Amino acid sequence: SAATRPTTMPRQKSTKKKPRQEDGGQALYDQALEEKTPSVKATLLRRAMKAGHLEAHAEYGLMLCEGRLGRSDVKEALRIWRSAGDRGCGRSNYLAGVLAKQSGHYEVATKLFTKSIDNGYPEAHVDLGIMYSHGLGVEADLVKAAETFRRGQPHADPTFSLAICYQEGAGVEKDEVEAARLYKLAAAQGHGRAMTNLGNMYADGEGGLEKSEEEAVKLWKVAAEKGVPEAQGGLGRCYQYGSGGLKPDLDEALRLYRPAAEAGVASAQFDLASLLEDGRGNLQRDIVEAARLYQLAADQGHATACLLLGRMHDEGEHPGGGPDYTAARDLYHRAITAGEKDDNAYDMAYASVWLGSLIERGLGGHQDFDEAAKLYRRAIIFGSPGATADAAYHLGSLYERGLGVETLDLDEALHYYAMADEHGSPDAEDAIQSLVDRGLISSSDKDHQSYRKIRVCANCGLQTYEKLQKCARCRRAQYCSRECQKEAWPAHRAVCHRRSAKQDLLTVPK
Repeated sequence: SAATRPTTMPRQKSTKKKPRQEDGGQALYDQALEEKTPSVKATLLRRAMKAGHLEAHAEYGLMLCEGRLGRSDVKEALRIWRSAGDRGCGRSNYLAGVLAKQSGHYEVATKLFTKSIDNGYPEAHVDLGIMYSHGLGVEADLVKAAETFRRGQPHADPTFSLAICYQEGAGVEKDEVEAARLYKLAAAQGHGRAMTNLGNMYADGEGGLEKSEEEAVKLWKVAAEKGVPEAQGGLGRCYQYGSGGLKPDLDEALRLYRPAAEAGVASAQFDLASLLEDGRGNLQRDIVEAARLYQLAADQGHATACLLLGRMHDEGEHPGGGPDYTAARDLYHRAITAGEKDDNAYDMAYASVWLGSLIERGLGGHQDFDEAAKLYRRAIIFGSPGATADAAYHLGSLYERGLGVETLDLDEALHYYAMADEHGSPDAEDAIQSLVDRGLISSSDKDHQSYRKIRVCANCGLQTYEKLQKCARCRRAQYCSRECQKEAWPAHRAVCHRRSAKQDLLTVPK
């Protein structure tokens, strides 16, 4: 009847579902990822979470953990991650694992990384592999680490980690060719560190790759734009020296060195320090900042940084003012140790000479002629021409005085003075003439066949009786051509110092 009819028709239910019900919150989540305002982003994520979007839980928890909504709330973030992780969110389990690892709860972290992998989250392979590498929460096992990385392929991060294993022979047989192949796969996916390491291999001609600084520069440019500090440092050096097809550009080199040095790249810290020490380009000479950067690099085991920082203390050019021979000794020792690790004969040679000079004179510690002689001989064995010149000159002086050697031996003194002269020592010829003037050897001894002035190019090793071009700055290193001098400069500059008549710490007292 009419009395029982409703006064209004019932509203028909809409057949159009809300977006969050249609896609499980995906549209809201996508919108949240593009949103820049934290409060709006958080609102969108909460709506997506309510719609059941698990990735939204992971992202919202990360915002809480990082304090992007105000004060950091790690406890609430962890609660959200655990809840989503129990429902199969691999990223939530991964983030909870990272938090556990940072807190030192390694066994918990290992379980969460394993669970994340089971949920299909590829990045967890890297972290679990690292746990196996370092024995965190599990027994250390490099083979399992490599296998964990392998299971994460073809994703870029695990592929990159596996490439490192092959390059270093960690958990697998060392295979640089395979390492290069894997770096290429990861680099093709835009992995910046893989590009950097692949560039390093091109620069050194490793992994079966044809040596090509041009290819290295191409890779480093892309990686540097991605903010990879090691790539910035390598590219900066190419701009500094004009290598890899680039024109020398000191301003661009400095622009790249600075962020790399701030990020802790030892080579960039060293390169920037050396420019500041010399006051190159538009830079004002800044000994304080140079010493600070050298120290940072030295603390990471950079052999040349140890060497040059030691030289600053040796010559009294460090910020404290005045020579600090004790610190210089320690740094020279560290340069030798770091050089042995990196097979860096150049730095070991100079560190041995300079350390021997301090020990011979008893500066900064005990005086020991025997130990000094051993260091000089060691420097000669390393074969660096400049260091050989200094070491041979010192050793000749010890034989002339009968200190630290079997007995006073003028023949041996003449032999080492001749060797020093051959390698460019500016003092050796005067030392020989002094022996003649004092009647200790005859002119015929001086002109004997064994003392013919064989000159040795400090770059290519060419031996000749002709005079060679000397470095205009230090007057020690000799070169057979302008091309050799230019090629040798990147390495020689680390030990090239202007010769000072007032203070030359390599002069041996008679």
